[in-house]
Amino acid sequence: FSVSSPNLSNDTAYCENEVISDITALGNGGIINWYSNNSLNNLLGSGTSYSPTNTLGLITYYANEIIGPCISDYDSINITINLNPIIDAYGDTTVSSLDSAYLSVTGGSTYVWSPSSGLTCYTCQNPIANVLETTVFYITVTDTNGCATIDSVVVKIQESNNLYIPNVFSPNDDTFNDVLFVRGATFQNMNFRIFNRW
Repeated sequence: FSVSSPNLSNDTAYCENEVISDITALGNGGIINWYSNNSLNNLLGSGTSYSPTNTLGLITYYANEIIGPCISDYDSINITINLNPIIDAYGDTTVSSLDSAYLSVTGGSTYVWSPSSGLTCYTCQNPIANVLETTVFYITVTDTNGCATIDSVVVKIQESNNLYIPNVFSPNDDTFNDVLFVRGATFQNMNFRIFNRW
């Protein structure tokens, strides 16, 4: 009688440094052998599961089943391990609390900066930061394979005797100029009043 090839788990893609799950085979009760090539002359192991190597790139694994004197055809499964995006984050700087800091990152395709407070846009590649205290901004960059890399940028605030009070603000929840506040690093107390201009 003939033996059908074992039914292998689905092709799967991972990112580097991600935990690789065992690949599995559903057979007919015989001995399942795993191979590295379709010539089936390089045996990797036997059993209903096998642990793939954590190697970047595409690797194809082959399996067949032996029941008595009968040997099945092979089935195959592709395991792909993708490189995480290579990124460079720029913008480490020291500014006064009145100045803006320009952040930037290269690589990848989508971007998320954290914290988002003080940024003109937290999903942009090149946001502008306006902060009152030294802040570490973390940038998570994801590529088209869904793999991500994290980097950081430090914006240090240099103490200044200058005070600045904006004469306009826009409380529309766009995270930019939503709050009216006094800018400066050296004052300890203040009496802040807002009057109707008329």
